[in-house]
Amino acid sequence: LVPMGIVFVCERVISRLCLKSIRLRRLLCGKPVILIENGRLLQENLRRTRVNLDELSGHLREQGVLAMETVQFAILETNGSITVFPYPPKPKKQELPYTVISDGHILTANLALLGRDEAWLRKKLHGKGLKPEQVLLMTLTHSGECAVFPRQ
Repeated sequence: LVPMGIVFVCERVISRLCLKSIRLRRLLCGKPVILIENGRLLQENLRRTRVNLDELSGHLREQGVLAMETVQFAILETNGSITVFPYPPKPKKQELPYTVISDGHILTANLALLGRDEAWLRKKLHGKGLKPEQVLLMTLTHSGECAVFPRQ
C-alpha cells in the first residue's frame, strides 16, 4: 500500500504543478507538433516525432481523409492523437489514392493496378524536375490525379 500511496501523492503533486506552471507542463507533456501545413508534409517534424508515412496515412484514413494534399493542417497532439483539418470541401467525387513512390522507392505493383508503368512515372517526374530518389511520397488515383511530396 505504501508504494501505491507514494505514486498517488506524486501524481497529485505533479498534476497541480502542471496546472500552475506552463514551463513544467511543456517539459513533462510536450507541445503539439504540426505534421502537415497547407498540404505540405513537414518532414523534419515527422522525423523528430518518429511518425512514419504509414502511421500518418492510417490516422488520416481514420478521420475520413483519403488524400494528404486535401489536408490543410495535421497536428500531433500531446496525448499522441493526430488532429486533421482538411481544406474546405470541393464538390467532386473522392477517389482512393495509391502510393506509387514511398521514401524514394517505386511501388511497381501499385503502378500496375493503375495501368501505368515506370516509364510513365519517370516522364511525369521529369516534367516536375524530379527523380524518384528525390520524392518522399507520390500518390496517384485512377483518374490520373497525382500528388508529389519532394524530399526536403
